[in-house]
Amino acid sequence: MLTISLGLVAASCFSSKEVKASFTLNPESLRYLYDSNPIDCNRDKVVYFELFDSIPLNNYTPFNKKGWGAIPLVAFNLFWQNYEVVMGQDMAFPNYHQFFSESIITESQRTGCFTLKEKQSEHDTYILKLMIDKCETKSKLTSTFGFMVGGYTASSGDGHTGKPSNTELIVNAELLQNGVTIFEKEYNLIHHQPFLSKTYQAPNARNTDIDLKHNMVESLSFATKNIIENIILDINNTLTSL
Repeated sequence: MLTISLGLVAASCFSSKEVKASFTLNPESLRYLYDSNPIDCNRDKVVYFELFDSIPLNNYTPFNKKGWGAIPLVAFNLFWQNYEVVMGQDMAFPNYHQFFSESIITESQRTGCFTLKEKQSEHDTYILKLMIDKCETKSKLTSTFGFMVGGYTASSGDGHTGKPSNTELIVNAELLQNGVTIFEKEYNLIHHQPFLSKTYQAPNARNTDIDLKHNMVESLSFATKNIIENIILDINNTLTSL
């Protein structure tokens, strides 16, 4: 009983704040992979866009404890604490609104049969309204803690194990011509990003946190790329059908 109590005290020292420090100390860069084949087409039509965030990326990354467990043995006890990690803006740069805007402009220069610019006035002929209705990337982290007791001495060490990341991104697009809607669609994407990193043990357990942070940011980057490519394809088809 004493061994379990000592283990729980030691495990409690490993707080969510300490976990969070590994994820937010050095933000990861959001990266858009420009691997689409450039299209040679007429880009005379100018589309002006504006981007809204009805549910923007959280400013801060919450770490929610999702249960714990223990296996008490004679001289060794194993404890574990599960965390749910929800990606916030403090995990990545640049600002997601900026990243999305810059990415869709650059991608349109490769695969769009139109010229895309940020909105200037209500009198622009073509206006593309984009609304980010959901932007959520989640993953899980498990911290294991071994506690050995021998007489009046105790030693401990921990390991971290990460899980795959999942991004849910919902973007609503509306294209107007002289104030009249000519195209409207909701893009709803769930992207699953495998996590291939191994479990690291103390003193290198934080390496798992760093790898998991990279994986989560990469998951959001891929989801963004997928939706942007589909938006541009649909705008191409709409404009060419006029």
